[in-house]
Order: sequence, then C-alpha cells, then structure tokens
Amino acid sequence: FNLYSKGSKVLENIEAGSQKEITVSVIKGLKDFNEDGKELKEAKHPDYLAASFDSILNQTVPIIRAGDRGPESTVSLFSVNSGANEDVFIEDLFRYLKDEIRTSLALRMLKIGADIENYNKNALELRSFSFIHRLNNSLPTMEKYIKGKTAKNLKDIEKLVDKYIEDHFIFHDFMPQSPFFKQPT
Repeated sequence: FNLYSKGSKVLENIEAGSQKEITVSVIKGLKDFNEDGKELKEAKHPDYLAASFDSILNQTVPIIRAGDRGPESTVSLFSVNSGANEDVFIEDLFRYLKDEIRTSLALRMLKIGADIENYNKNALELRSFSFIHRLNNSLPTMEKYIKGKTAKNLKDIEKLVDKYIEDHFIFHDFMPQSPFFKQPT
C-alpha cells in the first residue's frame, strides 16, 4: 500500500471500478461570514481545517501536505455519490487521521521520509489533527506513544496505528452529548 494515502477514497473507488471521473481543484482561500477573504497560506490553523472540512462536505477530498501551507489541491469525485452525512464525514476524517498517525510513526520509527525537507520535521507529530491534543490532554503525542514500542516494518506500524485509534477514540460517536475521546482508565 501507499504509506501516504492508504485512507484515500479516490484510490478505493478506482480499485473498485466505481470511479470514472476525477477532477482536480484548488482551495486557494476562504471567506468568513463578513465575506472577508484570506488566502489559505495566511489562514490560522482553525481556518485551514475549516477549508479542508468544507471540501469533504462538498464531496471533494483535500490533498493535505505536511511541508507547508498554501493553496491545497482537492480531488472531486463527481461520478460517485458518497452519500455525505455525519457518519461518512467522521469516517473520512478517521481515514485522514490514521494516515497522519501512520506517516508520523513511520518517520519516527522507520525513518521513512527522513530525507524529505520540511516533512522530516513537520510530520513528526500530527499536522492537520494537532488540535486533538488540545481537546484531550490525556491523548499521547506521537513521541510519547512510541516510547517502549518497536516497529521493524510497515505492518508493525499499521498495528500501532490501529492500537492508538482503538485505545483513544470512539468511532461514530462524535455527538455533542458524548465524548469523542475515550476517557482514561
């Protein structure tokens, strides 16, 4: 599998033969309620996330880059009705989260990507999902998570990703009345 895009809906649809049309677009910036706009490279992290989430809700998949912020590409799946709803949105976000965890652990533990400038620093921790540590301070950073753990190959990394998600997140339960994160025991 491709380490950087295992959670890709585009690749999943292509492999299943259901993806007939792909259009690449660009998120150049965003506007607020006052119609004041800003370029994405000038956006603060919450604005950057809002632009990415808005793309997902509009059935385009942002291609999030680790190195720097600027105009981001998106892939539109016009020929596929994804049936976007809250559950689909959460599942898509978990795909991205798992990809970020996977690439961070592979960089830290197997040195995959260590020769890529900017990525070798920025991907050590979560990038697009860095806010989850502010939401739940008991959630271990990637640095803390790997202490005492070993990985010899990508299969080991995948097991660590699954264990991280299993230990710390509740799938499909991101409702205001219930916690998104599992509570520490």
